[in-house]
Amino acid sequence: MMKRERKHIRLRNFDYSSEGAYFITANTANKAHFFGEIENEKLILSETGKIADEYLLAIPEHFSNAYLDEYQVMPDHIHCIIFLISETGHELMIVPPLKGIDLKFNLETEQKATVNQFAKPVKGSISVIIQQFKASVTKRCNRSGLRFAWQERFHDHVIRSEAEYQRIKQYIQDNPKNWKS
Repeated sequence: MMKRERKHIRLRNFDYSSEGAYFITANTANKAHFFGEIENEKLILSETGKIADEYLLAIPEHFSNAYLDEYQVMPDHIHCIIFLISETGHELMIVPPLKGIDLKFNLETEQKATVNQFAKPVKGSISVIIQQFKASVTKRCNRSGLRFAWQERFHDHVIRSEAEYQRIKQYIQDNPKNWKS
C-alpha cells in the first residue's frame, strides 16, 4: 500500500505563535452554505452563521494574545485577520493594528519556530485558536440540532506588509458584493 504524502500548508520553520498578522480562511465541508445566503450583496446569516459570527467575535475573550481585526462570515467560509500580540505581565498591550507591532515582514529574520512536534499544540498559536474556534462552533451547532461540518483544515497566510494588509482587508470587506454562488 502506497503512503499518501500530505502537502505542507504551513511555512516551515515559522513560529505560528509569534507576534504578527495572519489572514485566515476556514471553509465548510463540501462548500455547503451553512452560514447563510448573499442577498443584495449582504449576507443574511442562518442560525449556524450567527453562531460562527458570535464565536469569531469571542476569540479575543478566550485568547488574550489575539486581536480580531477585519472578518467576514460568508455562506460557505469565514475570512478573518487575527493579530497575535504580546502580553506584558497580565496587562495586554492594546495597540491599533500595525501600530507598534513588529510584524516581522522579512521571513529570513523571523524567529525559528519553537519545536512543534506532532500532536503537541503550541499554546496561543494560530492553529490552536482556529481549531478551538471551529470545535466550539461545531459543538454548539450539534447541541442545537443544526446539521454542520467544517472542511478538515484551514488556510492561513502570514501578512508581511502594510500594503498586503490593506489589500487583504479590502478583499474581506468586498467579499459579499463579489460573491458568485
